Amino acid sequence: LDHVNEHSSYLRNYRLHMWWNDTECNAAVGVKSFFDMMHSGPPKLMLFGAACTHVTDPIAKASKRWHLTQLSYADMHPMFTKDGFPNFYRVVPSYTAFNAPRLALLEEFNWTRVGTFYQNEPRYALPHNLLVAELDKRGKEVVETQSFANDVKEALERLREKDVRIILGNFNEFWARRVFCEAYR
Repeated sequence: LDHVNEHSSYLRNYRLHMWWNDTECNAAVGVKSFFDMMHSGPPKLMLFGAACTHVTDPIAKASKRWHLTQLSYADMHPMFTKDGFPNFYRVVPSYTAFNAPRLALLEEFNWTRVGTFYQNEPRYALPHNLLVAELDKRGKEVVETQSFANDVKEALERLREKDVRIILGNFNEFWARRVFCEAYR
């Protein structure tokens, strides 16, 4: 902010200030902080955050009514679309955005027979469903689709039984270690 405020050709006749609150990754705390912030101090022009989807969602819905731009530095949930959240922007791609590179990789190596493996949560299920639809549209054979909630071993075993060699996965970093270790075994 200092850089912008000190430069005479940026935002003439304006001075930016940051008001911050820690939402504690808790929707109730985040919404209360948002409303407290909106009803105190100078008018707000933009929101920065949140990182947790269950906090971002209600704040993005409410901030739309104030015509505030919201910029998230970490939330990748695919539900935040331009149609539903026209004032919401992110500096990281949505999980859905990773489908295009996955498809390009399949095309580059001419892989036509794949399996899919995803964490059974909405943030991963929605991009997975869109990916499977696109795979079908492109004539790729989806041999097996597996999801998991708490255990990856059984789901990976089903993929092995079908002799799936190319697996398109969608899961968080916590599960990535477990998935790759189990796949290696």
